[in-house]
Amino acid sequence: MTKDIPARLRLKAKARSNDAADKITQAMDKIIEELRSGKLGRHTASIDQAYVLRLAGLNRDFLKGHAHRDTTRPKVVAFISEVNEALRSESEDPEDVIVRLRDEIKETDRRYKAVCDRINDWAIRVRSLQRENHNLRVQIAQLAAHPEVKILPIKR
Repeated sequence: MTKDIPARLRLKAKARSNDAADKITQAMDKIIEELRSGKLGRHTASIDQAYVLRLAGLNRDFLKGHAHRDTTRPKVVAFISEVNEALRSESEDPEDVIVRLRDEIKETDRRYKAVCDRINDWAIRVRSLQRENHNLRVQIAQLAAHPEVKILPIKR
């Protein structure tokens, strides 16, 4: 018995499949970029299919489905073995280490300056509010000095 699947459903399924394959390709590109920058080697010793699929936003069992078992999965497996080999053979060339450490220092310095700027903004705001509070207390004291003015406290 042959199933008759409407053409629109077949096209929709094919589009979903292509979108998933594109997501996997983008995840693999991101992994290559992290490998080149040295970021991947600092955080992980090896990767697996689940890591690639997690980056792609797909279920870890996605490649076990019949649509991708024989096409996408072998490519991903080959890619993972290449990346793991590169991670194992990544040399600790002193110049590479120095470049990576300089990049880390620059990033940390940038974040530190951003935090300092935020702290400075809050300090300016606190001083402004303290000045405003002082001025309001002075006004209250001036009003309280007049005998015809009665200031009632606010009940809390």
